[in-house]
Amino acid sequence: WIAPTVAGFDFTGMAALRDPGDGNGIGGYYVSTKYTLDALQLSYARQQTHGDGALRANLAGASYLFGPVRGYVALFNGDGGSPRYHDDGVSLSASWAISPLARASLGFAHARDRSGEGNNADQFSVAFEYTLSRSLLMYFTAADLENRGNATFTLRGVNVTGLPVAYPGAPVRGVQFGMIERF
Repeated sequence: WIAPTVAGFDFTGMAALRDPGDGNGIGGYYVSTKYTLDALQLSYARQQTHGDGALRANLAGASYLFGPVRGYVALFNGDGGSPRYHDDGVSLSASWAISPLARASLGFAHARDRSGEGNNADQFSVAFEYTLSRSLLMYFTAADLENRGNATFTLRGVNVTGLPVAYPGAPVRGVQFGMIERF
């Protein structure tokens, strides 16, 4: 269900039935809401699934436009899945509209393993994109991810699932250059 925008609020909701092999009833639900007031945007999303590998996840974020720069903050909390995890995290980032055709951004993210084992990670990233035409965009990204303890977080890119880390706790660094053509 997608609700109409009312006084700056948007809302979406979805429920899914369980797989017959996993019992009857609701298999999961997903809700999101967004509030926009001038340059401020606030968002919240929740996912809850049931059955084998059940997952609960919450995501909240805010952004504010300061002239050509938009600042972002996001909070994440999740539990479940297969293999099971219990993590939360925070990210801070900013994007700068250098011109109508060029944009640059940088970001920091911290993922915390709530199991008490200290398997945390910090990531720093930069990105640049340039619009060549209405249908063609070029981009460049670079990131440094520092795993702590036995963390095995990895970098993921556009249509890339990420390569496994060399060993638990290993740092991961990567660059990506590409083009996106819209049809």
